[in-house]
This record gives sequence, structure tokens and C-alpha cells, in this order.
Amino acid sequence: MKQLSPTNNISNSNILSRVKSGVSSKKGSLIEVVNNSRSKIIHKSMPTILADDLKIEGTISSLGIIEVEGYVNGIIEASHITIRERGSIEGEIISLEQLNIKGKFDGSIKAKQINIFNKAEVNGSIEYEILSVEDGASIDGQFKKTIMDGKNKDVKN
Repeated sequence: MKQLSPTNNISNSNILSRVKSGVSSKKGSLIEVVNNSRSKIIHKSMPTILADDLKIEGTISSLGIIEVEGYVNGIIEASHITIRERGSIEGEIISLEQLNIKGKFDGSIKAKQINIFNKAEVNGSIEYEILSVEDGASIDGQFKKTIMDGKNKDVKN
């Protein structure tokens, strides 16, 4: 299995801006704000979009946003993940913040917040803290409500 990193730039724009007295520079995927000798780093990036003609097997990991329009068989871990209407994932999803499902998913999910849209097809095991399901969604699986820490590990069952 091959591993992709967010630096592979599959439709990804990453910016590092250092803001100090109106001066900024671009490098990487972080924004560093400097104010009175105190530095604050904010992770901010444009989404990495896996296009509809892509078929990927393996592990994908990112601190940012991943949008899937193609097919993935493997593990995806990111802060925010969206499976678009034409997207399909088989495997495992770990979303530290939010998962939006508009396409097809089969496998296991751990996410703080999950939004399942009306045209979605979901099969598998789903662990969540907040869940939203639109009318028309097709779901067949086991749901477990849990409280997760910042690393999406169960704190309380």
C-alpha cells in the first residue's frame, strides 16, 4: 500500500502567511500570526480534492480538509472529510472534526460530527458524537454515540 501525504498536492493549495507589520510570506499550509512577541499557529488550507477519475488504495492522512470525488479503498484520516455525490470509500474514516457523506461509504467511521445527506449510501459501523441524517439517505449499519477527545478516542461510552 502506498501512502499519500498532503504535500503531494493533488489539487491542494497550501499557504503559510506570516503577518507582522503588514508583511506576509507564502510557504506550507499554516498561517502564523505574530503579535507583540506572541505567536499563534492556525492550521488552514484549501481542500485536497481527489478527483472522480482517481482510484486510490492505501492510507491518506492530512491535518486539513479532504474531499473525495473518486474511489478510495483504505484509510482516510483528516480534520474535515467530505465524500461528494460521485465519491465512494471502502475502508475506514477517522475525522477529527466533521464528516459529510453525500456519496457511498462502506466500512467503519469514527468522527466527532457526521452529516449524512439525502443521496448518501452508508453501510458499516459508525461512532459519532453528533449525527445528522437527511430524509432519503440509505443507511445500513451499527451506530454508537460516544464522547471523543481531540484524537477521536473514546472518553466515555
